[in-house]
Amino acid sequence: MMKLDQSGLTVNDIDVLHNYWFSIPHIPSHVSLKRYYSYFNSDIQNVLHLSYIIWAQAAKKIPEYESKSIQLYKTAIQIGDEYWKNNAHDNFNMHYYLRYMSERYFYEYLIGDGLNCSLTLSSCMRLAQLAGYAQIDVSPENPTTGKPARLFVFSGISSLSMKLKCPIIQDPTIDDHLDPDLPLAEEKRRLFWDIYSGEKCITFPYLILFFE
Repeated sequence: MMKLDQSGLTVNDIDVLHNYWFSIPHIPSHVSLKRYYSYFNSDIQNVLHLSYIIWAQAAKKIPEYESKSIQLYKTAIQIGDEYWKNNAHDNFNMHYYLRYMSERYFYEYLIGDGLNCSLTLSSCMRLAQLAGYAQIDVSPENPTTGKPARLFVFSGISSLSMKLKCPIIQDPTIDDHLDPDLPLAEEKRRLFWDIYSGEKCITFPYLILFFE
């Protein structure tokens, strides 16, 4: 089920790579360990593409695993593409697909693949907006209007779902109650800003270099 025959990893190796990735300083405040492992242990098909890109990133940084990094990345793309092709099923997890795309563009940045990094990140940004992540804002109410502050405003998630007949678009504010310390809506909000800041800091410079 975990396609370990393609990865060359053992269960112990996976523990090492997971532990390394989740020890990166900013990760625990952006990715819930409880939520991730809840899916990894009980619903792995909805998170396996993300797992492989996590392992690829960690392997890139650990000398004894570095030789496996590119193959893990290629397997992540294969699994992610297969998952996306089956995105009409009711159990599709948009959040972890977006996190996979976000970590994928960062890996492509790490290996110096500027064109694919830019394409992945741009797709990720458009998909995040389509899924309503740009509309999540739990900041204090605006004292002038009495409404939550928003930097992005468009037609709304329900009308988009009706127009596009897209079953993977869901209300981004619904909580899954898997981690009270990092509610799902807050994790989604932070993911959107990860993607947004990445697009501004990475994509534009790469595109300038590409066209030059």
